[in-house]
Amino acid sequence: MIARRPELLLLPAAPLLALLLWWCQHDGGYAPRDWLPGGLLIAGLLAVTVLGLGASARVPSKAVLVALGAFAAYTVWSFLSITWANDPGRALQGSERTLVYLLAFTLVCLLPWTTRTATWALLAWIAGITVLGGVALADAITGDPTPSFAGDRFADPLAYYNADAALWSMAALPAVVLASRRETPPALRPSLLGAATFLFGLALVIQSRGWALGMAATLLVAVALVPGRLRLLAALAAVAVVLAPAAGTLLDPYNLAAGLTEREAAPVLAETMDDAARALGLSTLGAIVVGLLLTALDVRTVPTPRLERAARTGGRALAAVAAVAALGAVMVATDGDPVGAADDALAEFRSGQETAAPGTAGRFASFGSTRYDLYRVSVEVWRDHPVAGAGQDNFLNEYLELRDNDYEEARWTHSLPLRLLTHTGLVGLLLFGAVLVAAAVPILRTRGPARAAAAAAALPAVLWVTQGLVDWLWEYPVLTVAAFALLGAGMVLGSEGDPAPPTGLASRIVRAGAVAAALVAAVLLVPAWIADRDVARASQSWTADPQAAYRRLERARDLAPLDVRPPIVEGVIARRAGDLDRAREAFLEAVRRDPRNWYPQFELALLATAQGDRKAAASRLGAARNRNPKEPLVLEAAERLRSDDPLTFEQVDERARRTP
Repeated sequence: MIARRPELLLLPAAPLLALLLWWCQHDGGYAPRDWLPGGLLIAGLLAVTVLGLGASARVPSKAVLVALGAFAAYTVWSFLSITWANDPGRALQGSERTLVYLLAFTLVCLLPWTTRTATWALLAWIAGITVLGGVALADAITGDPTPSFAGDRFADPLAYYNADAALWSMAALPAVVLASRRETPPALRPSLLGAATFLFGLALVIQSRGWALGMAATLLVAVALVPGRLRLLAALAAVAVVLAPAAGTLLDPYNLAAGLTEREAAPVLAETMDDAARALGLSTLGAIVVGLLLTALDVRTVPTPRLERAARTGGRALAAVAAVAALGAVMVATDGDPVGAADDALAEFRSGQETAAPGTAGRFASFGSTRYDLYRVSVEVWRDHPVAGAGQDNFLNEYLELRDNDYEEARWTHSLPLRLLTHTGLVGLLLFGAVLVAAAVPILRTRGPARAAAAAAALPAVLWVTQGLVDWLWEYPVLTVAAFALLGAGMVLGSEGDPAPPTGLASRIVRAGAVAAALVAAVLLVPAWIADRDVARASQSWTADPQAAYRRLERARDLAPLDVRPPIVEGVIARRAGDLDRAREAFLEAVRRDPRNWYPQFELALLATAQGDRKAAASRLGAARNRNPKEPLVLEAAERLRSDDPLTFEQVDERARRTP
């Protein structure tokens, strides 16, 4: 039946796409309350699909088998890291999220994709993200635009601008590839070119430097990987030409609002986003018109061997011209001194400070950020745990101890390679690297019409990796699941005609392992989801019914015995309700669960201060300071403890309310 009706593949693929679009509307699935139920859906979908397809769900090539095996081994290694992690609760949660990614990748790799069904899936993905982009832009230009921004950066719908830039481009890349293909229905090509232009324009508004780096690398891969180089370069050139006149207007929201207060920025953002929306609309319309002209010309052209040879030659020539133009642009941008400009950029990067005053230059002209501090700490942590890593998702406590600033509390390394090394060591890096290498093999050897579809499906994953070199994207399920789902489809297309596919026994083992992994996910994710909901509800409703909140938190503590959040939330609620004994016991439990966490120690110091035990308070503040030496609250509390005006609970809560 599947062989005769390949469109039936959309039955398991459609719920996965729906989940991705739902995650987009819920901050990319970043919070456990969103990715945990999504993970359960993927687990159920995988089990039902494997059992329903039976022998049709097979491993199509040895490369896919290696990729699945390496990803499974990485996931097992992640769970093992719980045993040596300082914060086993975070390690467990990070491992559960990794398991969800493995299940999604396995689901797609076991489906017998064809060029037709993979193209349909790509079109659905492009259409869904384009609609969401239109909704995000409409939200920003109707009413107050500030909720669509994080500071002075456009950050809708994922609430993290760099992730938003990746989201738009992970749909724009396959759109521009499909728009350039003769096998794509002519009626769709102009719309695809328009969608690519619109999404690239949205990404440009954000001014993400990590995105710019990732996009440059991904376009180089695209030119090398996608067949019909001249066609692709023509489509990319069309996008660049229609976007170029609008570029300045698209960059204005950040350039003109940077450094302003929220009240000052609101009218500036309203005006500049209105202008940006009009400019982007005109660019999109222009891309559709250009797409119509290119499509009409293409349809009227009869391909001949001579014309194809000329196209290949023209593609090489155009690629060379583009390379020379890029080199020329670099020389112009650096005033003819790229080495000196690189030295200045490196110095600015190491300093962590932007040299240009806010609003005087775009972010693409500056390199100052806290990345250097994050990378320095990441390397130090990895050196302390070179083989096994510090434990999955165990970076925050380490960073707070070693950071050089007092304003950023980073949970993530902001780099995929450093994430792998810091959390899971050399073993984790090698296992995950094996996944990517094995994934590349079938795509690179694909020939014929499937090559373009496989390349289009792989490019979002290429961007996810290249931008992920300097950004944190792994933690956004919508991006990571989309990247691996599309990559899996491309791998299956590239596996057609494998001369030595895995045996039937290998496929049966993988199917059995997939169902077992889905069951394990259900066992792990259901209690984690309930516990997370209990913590959230207790935090929201404790003022109306403290006892009900305590009952929820007690259940959360039982369901998530490694998680430090339930006792911390219970301690804060009890302290605010005046039950200091209960608060003390809860914070002591938090210390037992996560000995390196500074916050329970800080709260215990405040409790000791309130009870007149300054010696115990000083001891607890010393412990908190050892764990977070740059924290202003700890430093202030220690200083005021030596005076007659110690820091109070009310003052701490007031500071928390004022913190954005």
